[in-house]
Formats: sequence, structure tokens, C-alpha cells
Amino acid sequence: MLEENGITFPEGKSLGEDWLFNMEAFTYCTSAFYIDQPYYHYRKSNNTSLMRRYNPELFDSYINHNTLEKYSKRWGLYNEKVAVDLARRKCFIAVNGCIQNEFKPDCKKSVREKWQLISNIVNHPDVQSAAQLSLQHEHHLQKKIYLKMLKPKAVLGLFLMGKILSLRS
Repeated sequence: MLEENGITFPEGKSLGEDWLFNMEAFTYCTSAFYIDQPYYHYRKSNNTSLMRRYNPELFDSYINHNTLEKYSKRWGLYNEKVAVDLARRKCFIAVNGCIQNEFKPDCKKSVREKWQLISNIVNHPDVQSAAQLSLQHEHHLQKKIYLKMLKPKAVLGLFLMGKILSLRS
């Protein structure tokens, strides 16, 4: 199937290449099922791994490209439940990951540059719509508070959260 459809790992991509490969391969599968449980985990214990280092492309990769939404629509799997799951993923994984990325030890950005990126994240229209959709379906108080922080007036809180979380690792 892979050779037949010319599916290879993307050239020049060193982070997320396995995921893009799997998504493209999945396109040519004859059947699929949506499982609402995380079964694929990375171990991040290697301090030299790409997952532990600063990635200047993370915002563009996580926030600007709605890859899962595009593929789920392409495959005819997109519905309200998937939309909510993708919105929650964008808020809790992508946004949080991008903020924490700015506080990795090898990130040489100034405080002003980090602040600006966090502002760009919370002002991004996809993040705003994802936060609103997630908030409508969220029942946990802590998560509701976090989702309500995803707005322009809360950049300071998100900045501090990123800094505090970076001290834990």
C-alpha cells in the first residue's frame, strides 16, 4: 500500500514526521475506527531528544495547521464529537505545548518576544474558537479556568504558567 501510493516520510521534517506519515498512510486504509482514548505515548526522559529542545517552528506546526481536522474531514469522520476533541486538543496540548516551548532552556528569546508569541497564540482565531467550543463542553473547574484564560487579557497569567511549568522539568 505504501509503495503503491507513494507514501514516504516527509523530507526535511524532524519533529512529527512519524505522525504525518501515519496520517497519509491512514488515508489509503479501507476501514477506520475512532477511539476516544490516548494509546500512543512518548517518553520524554531523554534530555537531548527533539521533544525536550526548543522548537522555533512549534507555533506554526501546532496552531496554524489544522492537520487533524483536515484529515478527519477528508476521511468522512468529522462530526461534533471529533470537533470538540480537536478543540480540546488544541487548547490543552497545542497551546500549552507552545507556551512551555518558549521557556525551554535553549530558547534564547527575550521576555518581550516570548510575551508577543503568547499574545499571538491567544489572539489566534482558531485558538479562540477552540477555547469557546471546549468551554461549552467542559465540566472540570480547573480546565474551565484554564480555558477562560485563553484570551488577550490573560497573557500575563499564561506567561507565568509557562515559566512555572518550565521550572518543574
